[in-house]
Amino acid sequence: MRPPRAPGGTVQRRASCEYPLPVLDRPTPVAPPLRTTQVMVVCLAGGVALLTAVALALAPLSETGVMASGVLLPILGVLAVGEIPVYQVLRRRALRRLADRREGALMEARTERVPHELFTLILVGAALAEGVGLFGAVVYLLTANALAIAGPFVALVVLGYQVPTRDRLEDLVDPPEDPDGLP
Repeated sequence: MRPPRAPGGTVQRRASCEYPLPVLDRPTPVAPPLRTTQVMVVCLAGGVALLTAVALALAPLSETGVMASGVLLPILGVLAVGEIPVYQVLRRRALRRLADRREGALMEARTERVPHELFTLILVGAALAEGVGLFGAVVYLLTANALAIAGPFVALVVLGYQVPTRDRLEDLVDPPEDPDGLP
C-alpha cells in the first residue's frame, strides 16, 4: 500500500513511534564475589603456566626459530614495557571513580564482594599480564630462545599479585594513612 499523498504531491510520513520511550537509568552493577574473581585470575595464570609447560616441552624439537628470535624478542619487550603505563592510567581512573563511592565500596570489600571498579581493574590487569605471558610462551615455542621464557615467568608473578584478597581490596578502597604524613 502506498503512503497517502499530501496536497502538492508530497508523501506524508507517519511518526515511527506514537508513544515516548521511557528513559532507562543504567542499572547499578552488582559486585561479584571475591572467590569468583580469585578463581578467574588463577585460571588466567593456569593458562599461561600450561602453555609455558607445553612450550618448554616442545621447543627443543623446533628448528625454525633462530632468525625469528631477532624480531620477536624485541616485540615481547616492547609489549611488556608498553603495558605498564596503560595499566597505571587505568588504575588511576578506577581509583578516582572508586573514591566517589568509598563507603559503599568499603562495605562491599568487607563483605567479600569486589567493587565493580576494582573488578574491572583486576581483570584488565590480569589480561594484560596474561597477554605478555602467552606471547612469551609462543615466542619461546617458535624460537627456543631462553630469554623469551622470562615473559611467562614475569606474567605469572604479576598474575599472582593480581589475585585479590579482602585486605588488598580494603587497602585500595580506603588506603591506610602513613604515620609520617608522607604521600
